[in-house]
Amino acid sequence: MDVLRFSIATVTYYWRRSLLLTLCVAMAVFVPLTPYLLVRRAASTLEQRAASTPLMLAAAGSKTDVTLSALYFDGRKHTIMTMGEVMAVDRQRAEAIPLHMRFSTSGVAIVGTTEAYYKHRGLELDEGAFSRRYGDCVLGAAAARKLGVSPGEYLTSDPKTIFNLTADYPLRIRVTGVLSPSDSPDDDVVFVSMETAWIMDGIGHGHFQQPSATDGSDQNESAQEATPPGSSSEKLHLEITNENIGAFHFHGRREDYPVTACIIVPTDTRAETLLIGQYSARTDAKVMLIEPLSVIRRLLASVLRVRNLVLAGLSLVTGACILLVVFVFLLTFRLRQNEFDTLRKIGASTRQMSGMILVEMGVVLTTGATIGLALTWLMGRFDQILLRWLI
Repeated sequence: MDVLRFSIATVTYYWRRSLLLTLCVAMAVFVPLTPYLLVRRAASTLEQRAASTPLMLAAAGSKTDVTLSALYFDGRKHTIMTMGEVMAVDRQRAEAIPLHMRFSTSGVAIVGTTEAYYKHRGLELDEGAFSRRYGDCVLGAAAARKLGVSPGEYLTSDPKTIFNLTADYPLRIRVTGVLSPSDSPDDDVVFVSMETAWIMDGIGHGHFQQPSATDGSDQNESAQEATPPGSSSEKLHLEITNENIGAFHFHGRREDYPVTACIIVPTDTRAETLLIGQYSARTDAKVMLIEPLSVIRRLLASVLRVRNLVLAGLSLVTGACILLVVFVFLLTFRLRQNEFDTLRKIGASTRQMSGMILVEMGVVLTTGATIGLALTWLMGRFDQILLRWLI
């Protein structure tokens, strides 16, 4: 008697029962394993990103909000500080990398920073080139795909409010490069210089003189240049060109310009300790020095506590699935007593029938476990979505 062949024939003949048992086993594997692995992977990703950012300086407020905003550019709004605080960082002890995160384009965050940020994050160009000219930008790989642009094309910053377009003046920015994929939040944003971000803020602008009716076509073309807000010739966006860039200037002191946060990279451990002590000893509460890794670990501690509660509940579901599988197998064997009696009469030994039952169970359990693991692996491809949900 071919035990394997007979067992497979039995599994396929009772296909409804086999399908039910297979799905139960798959759920018993998939349900508890997926959240455990996804949260574990997300936690590892969060810690790696935070560990690459030794210290962070920001205006006094929620450390968690500032940390997540500066690490993941999630659009959280919080109090800004001034460039003067960035300039006050001792350059012999650390490098200060300012971040300006107040604008977006088609829903994609625009991040103002300096060239030091690209070096710190290890970001390299995939195509195009970096540019120091006002009004230029480089895109993360995912942002370029989402926006559908390439070097030489243009983007327009989103207005802060749709109800009052004169409240801020959208800027038309030129794409000069696309960064190589880094599998990090840097793939999802548009990077500009700090000066370009301040122009969006209205601190810097260029002046345009309204052309007269007798002016030629060359003057009409210059209508793309910047115009003072509130003038009759004002257009719905600014565009900085090689011709009008000389007309752009900034008002006020650089020390007073807005900055969302500042990444601080100490030269060594001693310098880091001295900086922490320096800012801890400050009597004013205007700014705070943040250790992103500590903030993320406190956040993850809360997340992991919730995960453990969820897993405890899911373990009950898993237990119920296993009991259902056992119950169905026992009930099936009881209902198949006549079938087993017939097999004995035609010469099947007890060992052969036991082998047949074990093969049937093995096929169902192996298939169900394989499906459960495959579903878990498939869900693992969406760990970045879970990460965004967590933050």
